[in-house]
Amino acid sequence: MTSWSAPPPSPTPAVWAPDPAVLTDQRDGPEVSDWLRSVLHPRRGGITTGIRPLAGLEDAWAGLRNAVWGQDRAIREAGRESIREAGREPSRVWQLVTSYEAGDRALGRRLLDPEARVGSESEDMALIRAVRERFQYLHEAVDEWLADFLVASHGLPEACRRLLEGFHTDLPYTGVGVFGRLRQLLVAADESTYARTRDVLLETRDRRATKLTGNTRADLFWAVTYLLPVGPRAGGEERAAHAEAMLYVGRFGNSAVHPSGLASGDLDTLERYLRTEPRVRHEFFSTSGGRIYLSGMLDIAGAAAGPVLARMRPTYPHEDDPYYQGMWCALLACADDDTARAALAEERAAGHAWTFGFTAAAQAVPDGSPVAYQPPKAAHPVWLNPAVPVEPRLRWRDEEREAAERSGVYEDAEKWDGVPISRCDAAQVTAWLEHREHWAIPTSPTALALAPRWTHERLMALGFTQFHYWVRLNPLLLLRHGTGHVAPLVAAFQDPGSVDAALTAAQPVGHPALAGPMVRAFTGKKHRRPARSWLLRHPDHAAAGAVALWRADPADPATGRVLRYLAAQGHRELLTAQAGDRAADLVALLEQDPLDAPKAKRPKIPAYLTDEPLPPLTSASGDTATLGDQDHLLVRLASSDADEVHPGVLAARDRWTAGSRAAFAGALFDRWVAAGAPASEGWCMQAVGLIGDDAGARKLAAHARQWAGTNASARAQAVLDALRQRGTDAALIELSLLAEKSRFPVFRKRAREHIETIADLRGLTTDELADRLVPSLGLDEDGGDVVEIPAGTFRIVFDHRLMPVARDAGGRIRADLPKGPGKTRLAALRKEARVSASLHVARLERAMCSERRIPSAIFLDRFAGHPWMTHLAQRLVWGVFDGDVRTGTVRVAEDGTLASAGDDPVTLPDGATVDVPHPLHLTGEELAAWGEVFADYELLQPFEQLNRPVHRDPEDLARVAGRKTTYAVLRGLERHGWTRWYDAAVQMAKPLGGGVWALLETDPGWHASDTVDTAPPQTVERVSLVRGGALTFGDLPPVVFSELVHDLRVLD
Repeated sequence: MTSWSAPPPSPTPAVWAPDPAVLTDQRDGPEVSDWLRSVLHPRRGGITTGIRPLAGLEDAWAGLRNAVWGQDRAIREAGRESIREAGREPSRVWQLVTSYEAGDRALGRRLLDPEARVGSESEDMALIRAVRERFQYLHEAVDEWLADFLVASHGLPEACRRLLEGFHTDLPYTGVGVFGRLRQLLVAADESTYARTRDVLLETRDRRATKLTGNTRADLFWAVTYLLPVGPRAGGEERAAHAEAMLYVGRFGNSAVHPSGLASGDLDTLERYLRTEPRVRHEFFSTSGGRIYLSGMLDIAGAAAGPVLARMRPTYPHEDDPYYQGMWCALLACADDDTARAALAEERAAGHAWTFGFTAAAQAVPDGSPVAYQPPKAAHPVWLNPAVPVEPRLRWRDEEREAAERSGVYEDAEKWDGVPISRCDAAQVTAWLEHREHWAIPTSPTALALAPRWTHERLMALGFTQFHYWVRLNPLLLLRHGTGHVAPLVAAFQDPGSVDAALTAAQPVGHPALAGPMVRAFTGKKHRRPARSWLLRHPDHAAAGAVALWRADPADPATGRVLRYLAAQGHRELLTAQAGDRAADLVALLEQDPLDAPKAKRPKIPAYLTDEPLPPLTSASGDTATLGDQDHLLVRLASSDADEVHPGVLAARDRWTAGSRAAFAGALFDRWVAAGAPASEGWCMQAVGLIGDDAGARKLAAHARQWAGTNASARAQAVLDALRQRGTDAALIELSLLAEKSRFPVFRKRAREHIETIADLRGLTTDELADRLVPSLGLDEDGGDVVEIPAGTFRIVFDHRLMPVARDAGGRIRADLPKGPGKTRLAALRKEARVSASLHVARLERAMCSERRIPSAIFLDRFAGHPWMTHLAQRLVWGVFDGDVRTGTVRVAEDGTLASAGDDPVTLPDGATVDVPHPLHLTGEELAAWGEVFADYELLQPFEQLNRPVHRDPEDLARVAGRKTTYAVLRGLERHGWTRWYDAAVQMAKPLGGGVWALLETDPGWHASDTVDTAPPQTVERVSLVRGGALTFGDLPPVVFSELVHDLRVLD
């Protein structure tokens, strides 16, 4: 295969200068100076300009190859600073050589070869495209030598044909590229060659025009009239070609006009250009190859051009630009016209230096020496070697799995010779793989997503490319292939631009190698939240990796911080187990007072916290804390935050009683709030979570509800950290309520992230965690409460709406109580019951629709026998399972026991599970029997279960087509698990499991920024399955299909 070494260079073309003896003709009208000759675009019969003779084939190829390599070098050296410093701007020639396309590779090898060779039409087309797309940058020599090489290879007519056949993109904004040299060769051609070439140009133009559109089509006409300009020796064909191009005249920047037309026409052409523009823009003074288009007016119109040029002083924003003003004055100086001379004299009288000559800066000729191949930079994962191996593990949340299943890549993202790699045969895949290995091309996630599995180990051995967009494919790779494909994710963290995406992708992945990136991310504020989430979700892998890092560099403060955080979260045993024979050193680090560090800043305690005595701290033995003890704890609380708790605070938990600690923390919080809640003392909130009690947690949550909707959202989010630190069921119930019921999306999302992390730690889903986090609402074992007031003793019970009411000793129900403590208790209970019921009713309905089962122990403790949840449980039918077999159905009686439809007592067998059965899973007899029971006991169900409509006919979905609806109605589907689907327009979609989605297609859809006030009315077009392959609605599980139709009842 081709070597990595630099190929031999081509000789640098000799410098050519025109013979002064030839440049002697003069004309009436213009002052023909050497400068004017040098800036004119020549035309047949016009002022003589210096035209370099056509080079021979060998010299032309040497010039072209030298220019290509020079452009290649210039492009690399002019790359972005960050790329250049890293030396990673690739050679465009070597990019061709290492391409996955056969045509590109052939062209690359051609450019490596110093020997000239006449190319086929397809080879020359590839060369033409490459020069236009890859190497037309700094110096125009590449265009000149391309023209010479093609003409030397094929003659002028065929070279022009091939160049027009290869016309596939717009001209440069103001330049003409290769056509500048072709015009010179056409001027120098004999009459016969010129005529044949002209005919070929016009014929090829007309044929190509049928295949081009827009600006590219217009530029084709501008290129041809530039090659065949109006002039002394022009005929009808040239004038017609110019007229056709002039159909595209318009304002620069807003039309398909090109400034090269100024060098193709006459004074009338210039006037037509000027009439379209409200001011004289810089485009009028455009150049190509150092030659000024506008100078042609002096050639073709002579002195008559003077008055027009005199009124063409460049305007805003170039009124004082010496380049454009100097060019204008130089053209005026060449016009033998009084108006032009007067305009020039006026400029000189104003003292403008630009009136005394104009010389454009010469372009530096880049070095055309070829360079050796340098492979792209590859990122390789950094592996850690824990003392105690920990098996990598994937722990998916439902939404993460769904997101991974939704991600994908178009099959043509990875091709070999034009064929998607997923469709190549074994020989083609082998060639592609060996090509990558030969050129050390690092692997992208797209290659792993599309290539056959047997290639993956060899691909991953090459290292990985760095591009943040493709990091999103890593979860898909892990979902398909497991933790053996964690390498590209670990490597992605080496790219600063990919860290955000990599942190998101890493969340479900437990692997010690990820501890290194997480330690770095945990150090700064920007990435601390996702790093913390990963540490909490994967404590065993975090401990293994962090201890391995500590062993390698015990003094690293970032690693020490993560170790202390993990220890504060209850994972000290994991850490010491990994430390092995160095466990004592690790424990010393964990117990070391951070405030004793040489550069540690000791926090100051504000006076407003201690002006009045704080509640005393007392020990179990009755000892009371001294002022020194109190100050010691305050300083250590102040140095703690949500992610690093001072060891002294942890010690205080054991030293002082829970009651005294709670009073102490509560007083700190109250004084802080009274002082305006200054951010610098936000640690007073964390104190409630660290050493407070459940009453303090409820107080924090109440404040968070208020702060979340004000300018104190950061403070509200800090409350979430404090509740998580508290960690009791009561605190987590408050956290769960915030996650479900907050009206503020960002705050609600943050609360959900905390709940998800806690659920992960317990090996539960969020709904399974919520089963265990149910408030008792202060109810007694019988699910009620007793209040004693002067009017008598009342028992609080729940009515058919699950709302608390008061029952007197005679059994009569009273909707309310007299003003006083009893009324206050009843009102507070109603508020709590309303919020809690809506939360748990929705969860139980989700359980029915997802067919989720609940372990019998949890069901009996947190549903049937729970003071509050029993009221919900009594209003539902429950299915009983022994393994995967449903053995019967039960209800919860008023006393918390279980009964059959015949009111026979039921005992759940050991290991049983229960569910809320969907009516599709109940027989007609069961539905009838349970309906009668619920009617007899006057039990109203909290959501439709027994009388829920069921749907089995796929035509039920087809009936929604054509329904008129609104943005608000469609967004309401989010309550039933639908989400916004972003495509050309926003639609609504629902995950159905297994990576399949139902897409509700509406017309016209809406934009992501639309609101209920701006989104247009919608019409339902259809419901379709996305990513389901050949799956039809009839293939969906019965409950999934029925609920899909049930959701869409909102469209009726």
